[in-house]
Amino acid sequence: YYPIIRSLEKRLFNRCKYVIGNSKAVVSQLKKEVSDQSKIKLIISGTNQFNLKNKSEIRKKIRNKLNISQDTVILIKVANLIEYKGHSFLINSLSKMIKTSNTKWKLLILGKDFGIKKDLQQQIDRNNLNKNIIFIDNVSNPRDLLFASDINILTSFQEGFSNSIIESMSAGLANIVTNVGGNIESVQDNINGFIINDFKTSELSDKISTLIHDGELLKKFSIESRKIFLE
Repeated sequence: YYPIIRSLEKRLFNRCKYVIGNSKAVVSQLKKEVSDQSKIKLIISGTNQFNLKNKSEIRKKIRNKLNISQDTVILIKVANLIEYKGHSFLINSLSKMIKTSNTKWKLLILGKDFGIKKDLQQQIDRNNLNKNIIFIDNVSNPRDLLFASDINILTSFQEGFSNSIIESMSAGLANIVTNVGGNIESVQDNINGFIINDFKTSELSDKISTLIHDGELLKKFSIESRKIFLE
């Protein structure tokens, strides 16, 4: 099935007047598929700039609504529940961390279910993570939930250019992302977050643990995310 789609895409691309990529990584891939490379154009995805004036007030309100204390570190993952988005990989990584973490944390998972939520819930149950992970459905605008959070997590196995990263940076969140697609065009390793280069649960677990236990580093990454977004 996949090779057939790839073949059709290639034919279609070469019949288009222009082919648009939303990240340098996507453009690089398109160059392998489009004969006339003058057709290829780069248009970076954008998002609205969040006004942070009332962030603290909104943060407190949302946390109270979710019954989450103000000193809890909140991770957030904004991605539809599709296998390649890496939810299972993240849950496995968190199951390793929970055994050594002495800091209160929660993970908010926002996204439409495309058939894997039941399996993810069973995985959460097996790893005794029910008290730590919350699914939130039908969110059209994640701004308030981003304001309530501290760390944006993107563990996809493939990406173009993630709007969720841009929105999280606008909200002033630190990021932990996998090295796929255009992720590293927004997140700078050890500047406004961590890049996960290998899909190893130990690496992801260690990076999450580092951030939730180091308040100063978390604050630094958060400030830099907003700064980079505004540049």
